[in-house]
Amino acid sequence: MYGDPVPGYQAPVGGAAPDAARRVCVGIAALADTAWVSAERSYGDSDFSWSDFEPGLLDKVRPAFPALPPAGVALARRIWGAPARPNVP
Repeated sequence: MYGDPVPGYQAPVGGAAPDAARRVCVGIAALADTAWVSAERSYGDSDFSWSDFEPGLLDKVRPAFPALPPAGVALARRIWGAPARPNVP
């Protein structure tokens, strides 16, 4: 469900998968938001910016957690197990 898509496959609009992805994404961002009070000491000086993240991710996270900075979103990606900067090898 959350792995690499099948080449050429287009998921249907709507349905259960996008809603499930949104819930999981927002749930993990909630963990990062809650942890940010402590994690800011370690990650607060990082140089992440909003442009480091996919627009679809930000469309889900920023409305739910408007005070979470880019470094907090990077923390959410780390909790998920994904690289914080997906476009950097």
